[in-house]
Amino acid sequence: LVVEDVTELKKIEKESKKIEAASAIKVQRLQEIVTQDKKSFRVFLRDSNLNLNSAKKSLEKSDLDGIFRAVHTIKGSARIFNLTGLSGELHSFESELIELREKSLNKEHLEIINEGVKKAVRNYIDLAKEIFGPDVDETFLTEDGDNFEISKSIFFDSLKGLKEIANETNKKEIFDIIKKLEFDKFNESLLALKKTVSKIATSLDKKINLDIMGSDVYLEIKTASMLKDSIMHIIQNSCDHGIENEGKIKIELMENEKDLSIIISDNGKGIDYRDIRKKALEKGIVTNNELDHFGPSENLALIMRPGFSTKETATEYSGRGVGLDVVKTNIKALGGEIILNSTLGKGTTFQIKVPKAS
Repeated sequence: LVVEDVTELKKIEKESKKIEAASAIKVQRLQEIVTQDKKSFRVFLRDSNLNLNSAKKSLEKSDLDGIFRAVHTIKGSARIFNLTGLSGELHSFESELIELREKSLNKEHLEIINEGVKKAVRNYIDLAKEIFGPDVDETFLTEDGDNFEISKSIFFDSLKGLKEIANETNKKEIFDIIKKLEFDKFNESLLALKKTVSKIATSLDKKINLDIMGSDVYLEIKTASMLKDSIMHIIQNSCDHGIENEGKIKIELMENEKDLSIIISDNGKGIDYRDIRKKALEKGIVTNNELDHFGPSENLALIMRPGFSTKETATEYSGRGVGLDVVKTNIKALGGEIILNSTLGKGTTFQIKVPKAS
C-alpha cells in the first residue's frame, strides 16, 4: 500500500495553469497594442490620462455619474484603438458602477473601482513600453520636441480646405503633402512587429528574425489597421507552423500607380497540400467531389477557409481556424486579393495586393 500526499502537487499544478492563462492574456494584449503605432498609442494615453484625472476629481466629490462618464469614455477610446482586453475590463467596472447606482452610494467601493480602472490602464502602458519603449507614456509634449499638439477640429478643417484647393487647381503636389499628414506611414507602423515576433519566438523556444523592406508607403488609417492585422495573423502562422526551430520572415512592400503589393515570406518547412486536403475533408470544409477539381493553388487556399486548422488543440497563436480566414476577409473588404505559394522544405509566401486609394 502506497500513500502519497498530492496536496503540494495540486498546488503546483494550479499555479502552473494560472501562469499559463496569464501568459496567454499577455500575448493577446500585445497583439492588440501592436496594431497601433507609437504616436497613435500616445494619443490614446493622453486622452485616458485626462479622463483618469476627471474620474479622480469626481471621486473627491463622490460623483458616481462623473466617474461613470470617465470610465465609459476610456472604454470607448479603447475600442476605437482595438484594445479589446482593456475595453472588456472597463465594461466590468461599468457594470459595478451601475449596481452601485442602484444601491446606496459607497465611497469606499468607488475608490476600489477607481483604482481598478487606473490599474487596468497602467497594465496596458507597461505592455506598450515593451513594444514602443519607455517613453510611450510621455503624452504631454513640449514645443521643443519633435511633435506638437493641435486641435483635431482645426487639423481636419485645414486638411479639408487644402483638398478643396488641390481639386480646384488640380495640384498633385498638394495631394502628396496631404497624404503625409492624413495617412499612416505603413513602414514605420510595421516595425513594432519585430518585437512581437521576438516575443512569440521566445515563447515557442525558436529563433526567428523579421526583416521589413521596401519603399515608403502611406495608407489611410483604416486600411493600414486592416493590413497590419492581416500581416499579424500570417506572421503568427509562420512562427507556429512554418518555421520549425530557426528561420527568417520577410515583409516586402512594393507599390505602383494602381496598387500596393505586400509579400510576406518565410524559409520554413513549407505546406504539404496532401495534409491540407486530408484535414479539410475531416472537418467537412470540402467534399471529395470538389477536391477532384482542385489544382495546386486551390488546395493551398483551403487553409484560408473558415474553421480550417491542422492543429488538434488550439494555442494562443493558432489552432482556432479563424486567423487566415480573417486575412482573406480583410483583403476582400479592401478590394484586393491574396496569392499563396509554398514549396516543401523551402518555405511559404503570401502576396497581398490591394488597390491604392485615389
